[in-house]
Amino acid sequence: MEMTIKEVALLANVSTRTLRYYDQIDLLKPSRVNDAGYRFYTELELDQLQQILTYRKLGLALADIQTILMSPKYDVSIVLKEQERQLLKQRAEIDRSLTMLRHTLKNYQGGITMSQEEKFKYLKETEINANEEKYGPEIRQKYSDEVIDQSNRKYQNLSEADYHEMQETEKQLDQLMITYLDEGDDRLRQQIYETHKKWLCYTWPSYSKNAHFGLAQMYLADDRFAKYYNNKHHKYVEELVNIISEFTC
Repeated sequence: MEMTIKEVALLANVSTRTLRYYDQIDLLKPSRVNDAGYRFYTELELDQLQQILTYRKLGLALADIQTILMSPKYDVSIVLKEQERQLLKQRAEIDRSLTMLRHTLKNYQGGITMSQEEKFKYLKETEINANEEKYGPEIRQKYSDEVIDQSNRKYQNLSEADYHEMQETEKQLDQLMITYLDEGDDRLRQQIYETHKKWLCYTWPSYSKNAHFGLAQMYLADDRFAKYYNNKHHKYVEELVNIISEFTC
């Protein structure tokens, strides 16, 4: 028995656009496509779709699902264990955020009084979570989970004095960049590089020129980074990357 793409979409509660995309990336091919271009699916494809949707609910990436389906002897437990690790990590982060949120709520309601240390800890956790949500997948792919986790821990463990010094270092970097971009004083280039390096070292587990250069390339490649910096000056990212490249290559 064959079903049209609309019938399959309705049955599986997915969009026809999703099914077409799965076909496009060779994740789920229809059993046949007629001369008019209509896709038809059999029970075999429905079983495959059920597997795909199950793995998606578990949070697996499409590339991992494709590997599993195309390799019958592939050890699925490897992917599932890694996904379990990621989910447990996310749950721990959510639990920490919920604890701090409830603590803060009680503070505002007059039930308890948060110390400055507790407020500061909550501030850093909020910033880490926001950064993970915005840039997490890209930076973790580039630098590995281990490196980013170490960086987050280092940031979380910053003293209040170091935290404020880090903020001041970023302001100093902005001032140097704006002055350089407005006046074109090449004598500022090394100072800009050193200031950016200093700012990174507040959170990086260890410094390397290769990693610094790689981050600069990400500034160029990712529109979100470019938008953030170019709001300060329209040539900010371009020139900052040029300066970093000069001293790291």
